[in-house]
Amino acid sequence: MFCGLSSGTSRAPGYDQAARNVACLALALSANHRPVESYRSLGFWVLAPQSQISADVFACVSRVSVEQKIRSRVGQYEIEWREKRLDAWWRDWLLPLLDRLQLACVPWEQVIADIQKAEPDYGAALKEFYGRCIEYNGPRQQRGAQQPAESLSPPIP
Repeated sequence: MFCGLSSGTSRAPGYDQAARNVACLALALSANHRPVESYRSLGFWVLAPQSQISADVFACVSRVSVEQKIRSRVGQYEIEWREKRLDAWWRDWLLPLLDRLQLACVPWEQVIADIQKAEPDYGAALKEFYGRCIEYNGPRQQRGAQQPAESLSPPIP
């Protein structure tokens, strides 16, 4: 709950989890011959506590970051492989996906608030559960603190 996305892999240290997931989505679309135009919407959303989003923990969830990191990863392949396979994939699948893809960080607090409006009983139970998650799985410096869960989590209307 209070960790960021993976920053890379052993073979590609700067190829973060957001970029890998988007590239995998483009690969899945191409492998199944499903152009982005066949979908009403496509998205990559990270659900996280508002405090993590506000602290810019997920700065990698942006088109600029994702495109730059995928470009860098593609550049690591041998030129012959890039020219035969990756250049067409980039042009025909990745760029159209990036043009349509919604990349966003969504605060858990907002999701829970929306659920509370639609389903008050379920939303109340979810809010209580989320408070306990914050209490027991919050940032390391807050774990074990003698504060009630309500004070550890941002307010949910």
